[in-house]
Amino acid sequence: MILLLLIILAGPLLADTPSSISSTKAIYDGNALVLRGNVELQHTLGSMVSGVARLEKEEKDSPFSSIFLGDNVHIILKNQAQILCDKADFDFQTLKGTLHSKWEEGVQFSTEGLHPFTLSSESADLTFAKTDGEIQIATIKAKANVEAHYGENFALTAEDLFYSESPTPYVCVNTRALLCHNGDRIEADKVEVFPDAERAILTSPKGNLKPSVFSENQEIEFSCENLAWNDQLHSLSLKGDIWIKDKQLGQILCDNLVELTQKETNGKWTLGEITARGRTQIEYLLDAKSSPLLVCHGKMHLDQSHLLLTLESPEELPIEYYHDEMQLTGEHAVLHYGEHEGKYQPEKLKLTGNILLSTAPEGGAVRLAIADEFAYFPEEDTMLLSCHDGKKVLFFDAEQDLSVSAKEVRISHPSTNPSVKGVGNVKLSFSSTENALLKKLFPFYHPKGGSDESR
Repeated sequence: MILLLLIILAGPLLADTPSSISSTKAIYDGNALVLRGNVELQHTLGSMVSGVARLEKEEKDSPFSSIFLGDNVHIILKNQAQILCDKADFDFQTLKGTLHSKWEEGVQFSTEGLHPFTLSSESADLTFAKTDGEIQIATIKAKANVEAHYGENFALTAEDLFYSESPTPYVCVNTRALLCHNGDRIEADKVEVFPDAERAILTSPKGNLKPSVFSENQEIEFSCENLAWNDQLHSLSLKGDIWIKDKQLGQILCDNLVELTQKETNGKWTLGEITARGRTQIEYLLDAKSSPLLVCHGKMHLDQSHLLLTLESPEELPIEYYHDEMQLTGEHAVLHYGEHEGKYQPEKLKLTGNILLSTAPEGGAVRLAIADEFAYFPEEDTMLLSCHDGKKVLFFDAEQDLSVSAKEVRISHPSTNPSVKGVGNVKLSFSSTENALLKKLFPFYHPKGGSDESR
């Protein structure tokens, strides 16, 4: 039965009045219209289909101002977004509405287009916006067992979720939420999503990310203050109090910014590069017993394609390197990795520029060195100090009562049974100028014989 006459009886037509109605049965008492069986409404909001419906008006001669729909409600909005639920209650005077679902099902909202978005929950509160006689959904507050999907393989679960249509689609969760994407699992106190831009912003996130080339199939753990995820660029920007742990690579701490990139190889997503800016320290795994520490105050970059870790620091804040009792400073650092029996391990660490090496004065015998370059080869357990342009490496070991001035100094097994060898015009004593330089750079240095005077 098509009830076009009832619309005329309803009074003057307004934008929120249905333009056509059809159903199997209908009862109309002047203020309310009750429809049953195959109900179809054409409304400025969109096309509405349900098993039952009730349309009410405030007064006899006013237009219908509220619509209740029940039993398998399906609404297609003017922008082609869709709503599926068990019950829908719309009040177009207050511009509010509610959606409810059956226990085993959920309220569902979905959009179409280049960046589709879907949302399901146990219930939802709506607000409407009326512009130039047209009514549109302005916001959706999804409640209880909320799950949303956007982009490719992004899933967001939470207890509450806010969705806004204008000016562009926007999603916000202010309760603890879980964001998943192709194996990535991140919990956060707050999540903001911009579906059209394929971007998300997370507050206080922590979780697991895709494995790196180092960690094979083991996920990377992380936490930070804020995370910005750009899925179009496959990049993640971590800000503030950043902690990253790779079970094979080690752990990274940064106080400012870390940028991660993800890449797809042979159908599998992995972590591509890591770039840190600010004070950054990486405690990398050398072997089962040793975890040397590198600290920089400029930029750290891990290029997993070329298996290189590079560090840069401003001149006034040199790179720091700590290994057992030894500490060393320099201007630049490069850590080379290599593959051994299917695992990636450090092969060579090289620091350049104003190298100063020392052991802590309170930690046993003093060992000091000045050089232009420092290199450490873990497999051989050998250190190499070198200089350029006619300058000399200065090396001092109080325990061995040894002073060496040479173009190069090679130290084998430095932490256990050190063997020291000089290369190129080797001298086993320091000049007064060299002694003065060591004393200036290392105030705790005392020349051989226990005097500050040179021999």
